[in-house]
Amino acid sequence: MAGAALTRSAPAEVIEALRRARTPGPAAIAFDADGTLWSGDVGEDVFHRAVERGLVRDEAGPALVSLAERHAIDRDGSPSELAARLLESHVRGGLPDLAAYELMTWGYAGRTEDELAELARATFAERDLEGRRRRALLPILGWARDEAIRTVVVSASPRAVVVEAVRPWGFAPEDVAAARPALRRGVIAPALAEPLPYGPVKVAAGRALLGGAAWLAAFGDSPFDLDMLRAARVAVAVHPRPGLAAALRGTGALELLD
Repeated sequence: MAGAALTRSAPAEVIEALRRARTPGPAAIAFDADGTLWSGDVGEDVFHRAVERGLVRDEAGPALVSLAERHAIDRDGSPSELAARLLESHVRGGLPDLAAYELMTWGYAGRTEDELAELARATFAERDLEGRRRRALLPILGWARDEAIRTVVVSASPRAVVVEAVRPWGFAPEDVAAARPALRRGVIAPALAEPLPYGPVKVAAGRALLGGAAWLAAFGDSPFDLDMLRAARVAVAVHPRPGLAAALRGTGALELLD
């Protein structure tokens, strides 16, 4: 028999559940970013904009060719054209999710992280990130901060992009764990600095941020957040994708109502 559906809860009800689950001592709440704090994916937004405008630089070329060859994708064309072909393959199910998210992290090779942040800000204005934010989370964030509960973000999108996206909501850069490209003399290289915070790795990234604080709650929208939600005392699904909703049935998880 299928488990019970998620408990659909208004922000005030989520806050009450967090209050009941809290124990004495330092506590923290972790949020996924894309699909959770806002609709859509800022990592995809920014990289697609770079590709569409021909902004992928030659420094990414050899790594793009190597990735295309590993997945039997035509390697011809400029770096931006090849990146576009790889993204198209991902949409069709050819390029695996993890490889695509890694590409959208190191694909800015040749730029500094400050340049990437500038590109992100321009993309957010163009694609109305402000209008896509999940407003139902605001009272929860406000309550947590009033209670001195640390709030952090764990995301598989590039860290420079996520830092800019969460800044208006009061998250500091040190409160963000996200995908990190390798840097060489301050310039992004076509490689990762560490494993992508994706699936089980999100738990390790979250614990590294939380330190000794109790993991009071986690908020997420996709099956890639499942391990992180299971690591917290209270799991809250935000506009959950079917796979996440199915995995959380019968666990006592909450579903945040707008």
